[in-house]
Amino acid sequence: MRVRHSDLEDGVLQIKQAKTEKHGYRAFLKIKSGGALLNMVKQSRDITPLCPFIIHRLPKRRVPFLGQEHHAQITGEYLGKEFKKVRDSIPEIESMPTGQRPTFHEIRALGGSLYLE
Repeated sequence: MRVRHSDLEDGVLQIKQAKTEKHGYRAFLKIKSGGALLNMVKQSRDITPLCPFIIHRLPKRRVPFLGQEHHAQITGEYLGKEFKKVRDSIPEIESMPTGQRPTFHEIRALGGSLYLE
């Protein structure tokens, strides 16, 4: 997860999707941020430990991973696992068959498709 506080300028979050480079093109997103999203991003600047990345956490132990730039940076795998825990705690989703529950990747892909439309 490499979205940095410096990627937010004048209320616009500018993101370059890293995985698209492997396929011969790059996806650049400009997301106008305001209200609750902008407040959340600004609040993340003050969360300990101070970190250049918007989404971060204080690790229980410091075990560096390939490409890690800061000890509080998280991996996409960590984000997916935490998403699954929260998703499965929602009663409406918990009652769904396991194979039909949406994954983080599916929701992200849907967001990308809707953005392109």
